[in-house]
Amino acid sequence: MYIHVHPINLDASLLVSILPTPAFTTPIFTFLIDPWLHDTITNIHPLFNTFTHSKTPPISSLASLPHTPSAVLISQSAPDHCCQQTLTALPTSTPIYAVPAAADIIKSWNHFTSVQPITIFSTDKPDTHTSITLPNNHGTLEVILLPALNWYEVPSLYSFFSIRFVPPPGESKPPFHMVFTGHGAPTSALTPYLKTLTDDDSIPPIDLLCHPLTKVILPLMMGGEVVHGKDGLEGLLKEVQVERVLAVHDEEKNHTGLVSWVIKEVKSDVKDVGGVEVWRVKEGGWGWEVEGGKWNGRELEGSVCCPCGSSSAGVKAS
Repeated sequence: MYIHVHPINLDASLLVSILPTPAFTTPIFTFLIDPWLHDTITNIHPLFNTFTHSKTPPISSLASLPHTPSAVLISQSAPDHCCQQTLTALPTSTPIYAVPAAADIIKSWNHFTSVQPITIFSTDKPDTHTSITLPNNHGTLEVILLPALNWYEVPSLYSFFSIRFVPPPGESKPPFHMVFTGHGAPTSALTPYLKTLTDDDSIPPIDLLCHPLTKVILPLMMGGEVVHGKDGLEGLLKEVQVERVLAVHDEEKNHTGLVSWVIKEVKSDVKDVGGVEVWRVKEGGWGWEVEGGKWNGRELEGSVCCPCGSSSAGVKAS
């Protein structure tokens, strides 16, 4: 089994394809995470904040993808994660799995026929998750939301989104575990769940952690340090073992309104954090396959399963 992770913008939108081998051009299953393309995002009011991409994404519409996504996963209800104009370019039959607040918003559009809230992790029911069965007995996806535990940690903003690909019974391959967070989150939101994945209460490694490196600071009355960036990642990696980090949600956006005058972004160009290699958004994306009993990833220069544009118009790191 082979997994290809491909960016569809410079920010936090990813296309994930599951294939039998790297040579196959038709995926078994594909899913999108938080797709946002060309739309202008308004936060509260245009005079307060609007923003757009700083660089044009490689596709103009999700309808341009070579394969209609098998599913869409939405990690937050904010419009740059849950974008109506982007999403409604998909067929109405596309299954949508979204965190509860986003699921309510998407249902209000009256476009999709299948919108399912994603399970929120609870220590009272540690084995409960949203399960997506792949076709032809190719395994399952286990998806669960891991929000911050306390109200003052703003769970609606700071959360982890866990996605595990579990091969079918009888296969010797281990699960592939991908954790996505657009804004970072406290480690306490993640470690209780990870401990449920082992029999001895140990914390298993994560194959791919998608986490921002850019720190975003607003005036205290607007939220203060709303994204902890590299500092938050460093704290997380002291407690959790991660094989690879993919820097997401770091695009330098075009802001207008009040926020454009007061927002401060502290970028980081490090190549590793805490000894873990950091990958940056790039055309071609990243491929994963099992070698020596574990999932190993590598950067790709191009792809045949889900090309999202030519090299001249593709996704380039800023």
